[in-house]
Amino acid sequence: MASRVAPLLGLDCEYLCAQADRLPPYAMGRLVNSLSWFYRLLWGRYVRPICQTDPSEGIHESVFLRLNAPAGVPIPSPYGDLQLRKTLAGSNDKMISLAPFEKKLLAAIPTTQPEHIVPNKHHRQMF
Repeated sequence: MASRVAPLLGLDCEYLCAQADRLPPYAMGRLVNSLSWFYRLLWGRYVRPICQTDPSEGIHESVFLRLNAPAGVPIPSPYGDLQLRKTLAGSNDKMISLAPFEKKLLAAIPTTQPEHIVPNKHHRQMF
């Protein structure tokens, strides 16, 4: 997201690099299902077709990094699904390379001193 708004806003690259998670390699961080149980209960699960809804749609390079797992298997690993692997394997031409801003951040992370991040212990609860 930062690469999309960087041309419009004065983002502090050093701060972003200082806050970056260094434990998993790039593109290998934990995947999180952001759908709440309430949404799943009312509408169920929907798996959106990849690159079938819009001809201009692309697949970010990080997806292919996860697929090939050069730095180990991501957690969780949804790429064990044979159908998803087939779809992605046939979609190399749809790959969207890292943006220059993303490349800049990735290059600067190793040389930037990390800052202590205070964990957010207050999560929104739904009743």
